[in-house]
Amino acid sequence: LLVSSFFYLPHLIGLFLGLVNFEAGQFGTLVFGGFHNDPNYLSPDLLFSLLSQLFLLLISNKNMKIISIINLILTIALIILTGSRSAIMTSFVILFLTLPLLKHIVKSKKGLLILVIIFGTFISSNLFLKNDRISYIYDRFTLNEKSASLKENERFGVWDIAFETINNG
Repeated sequence: LLVSSFFYLPHLIGLFLGLVNFEAGQFGTLVFGGFHNDPNYLSPDLLFSLLSQLFLLLISNKNMKIISIINLILTIALIILTGSRSAIMTSFVILFLTLPLLKHIVKSKKGLLILVIIFGTFISSNLFLKNDRISYIYDRFTLNEKSASLKENERFGVWDIAFETINNG
């Protein structure tokens, strides 16, 4: 868990050192793809790191919990920077499914503060970014031309062919 909780770190260091680009994506808004140059390929690294960090909160000592909280905040910020809908949805699923496991943390005031910090990072990271990241992500989910419309890409054609093959096969 400890090693996998730091999977986000090479991408973060690359961002700070300028080794990886923070470029305009499909809709002209800046997206972060890490060393993969694609937010959708970067997302599994970040999500696996997020899950590892949450489990480390359960089993680690006080010092490691502090490190895990810092890692969580940085990982969540990178997930938001990707602008990937699947990463955002999966992050919420991970947080929702691990919340019952973290219930003993919530019983204390420190634990409640930890959860407030984690969830507050999703919202407050918008204040630290130059563009309106939360609105961009919201638009990706809700606006037809920016969300999963059939005009967005060629996926619909591939899915149609696969569905027809399954039905006729």
